Amino acid sequence: MTNLDMGIWNVYGGKMDGVLHQALAEHLFDRAQKGEHTLLFPEYHTPCLVLSRDQHINDYLGNGHIEYTRAITPGAAMLCDKNVLSFVITVPKTINGELYLSDPVRTHQHFGGKLLKVLQDFGVKNLILGEQFYIKIKGAQRNLPIVGTAQRREKNAYLYQGIITLDRWDAEYLRSILKLRKKGTVNEYDLIRDLPYVSSDSDRPLDERRQELCAALAEAITGTREIKPVPQDMLAEAQSLAAIVYRNDRWRRSGQHPLRNNISLQTLKEGRGFCLLGSEFA
Repeated sequence: MTNLDMGIWNVYGGKMDGVLHQALAEHLFDRAQKGEHTLLFPEYHTPCLVLSRDQHINDYLGNGHIEYTRAITPGAAMLCDKNVLSFVITVPKTINGELYLSDPVRTHQHFGGKLLKVLQDFGVKNLILGEQFYIKIKGAQRNLPIVGTAQRREKNAYLYQGIITLDRWDAEYLRSILKLRKKGTVNEYDLIRDLPYVSSDSDRPLDERRQELCAALAEAITGTREIKPVPQDMLAEAQSLAAIVYRNDRWRRSGQHPLRNNISLQTLKEGRGFCLLGSEFA
């Protein structure tokens, strides 16, 4: 067990929208600079499309039919809805004066390895801790992700966030809100229809399966299964940040963060597609 495992963790969860989720992620990232370890499990009362930090607004096709925002992590768009289990992990890079999370690969090996083990315990087979920060299921023709993650590193903190697919994706819906890609004979729409998910056990409610998986992940990462509501003062800080940044078109559309110049980008990339399929179109 490393000092990273022995840190005092805050474990939170609760209903929110994708905008508040991203505001909380940034707020917790700032708190990690001061030494806090936090694991957050957002649950969504409404769907939200979250563009990546470097993704062009032209990839968003929702036209007001679905809420959208932008993350401070790179990659591709993430759909936050009832069919996913989302997680946010924020930790300091140094624990007791020692550097433990020295690079993105080690961060993914550390936390991704714990995610993989829990999924195995839930009966998901043929898992691979994949390249480009995925967890994939080995298939006959190609390996497809069941978990996608993204990271940000800044000063003395790491942000590691992602989604675990709990149920089948609606490819038609995704095509209506997000510009999907095609490369040769590979069509992103078709791949989305084939993406694996944790359980097809229709006899048990999805929320029940989500809560069991959240508790198991919390125990594997932090040592406790107890998931507390986000404190009111923290929610107030995040709601203020959401109003200033994550509902602000300067950030949502143009990638210009009103409070953090080091995050803003002058050039955004069109055709980034869906977060779980980046390696198929690299």
